[in-house]
Amino acid sequence: MAKIVYTDHERSAPYVKWHGVEFVHGQETPVDEREHGNLIRAAKDNPWFKVIGDGGSPAAGPTTKATARGKA
Repeated sequence: MAKIVYTDHERSAPYVKWHGVEFVHGQETPVDEREHGNLIRAAKDNPWFKVIGDGGSPAAGPTTKATARGKA
C-alpha cells in the first residue's frame, strides 16, 4: 500500500480531489497500487505530491532501484 502526501505550497487549496482520490494538505493518504497505479505514477512527477512506499509494485511504475543484467 502506497501513501501519498499532498502539500499546498500556495496555501490556497487545503484539500483537493485528484484522479478520484481526496487529499488533505500534509496528511498521508493510503492508495492501493493495483487500483491507483496511474495516480501514483503521476504523483511521482508532481511537485504538490510525494509518494511514500509504493511497495515496488509494477503497477506503480518504474522504480529507481538499479538491476544488472547480462554477463559479468
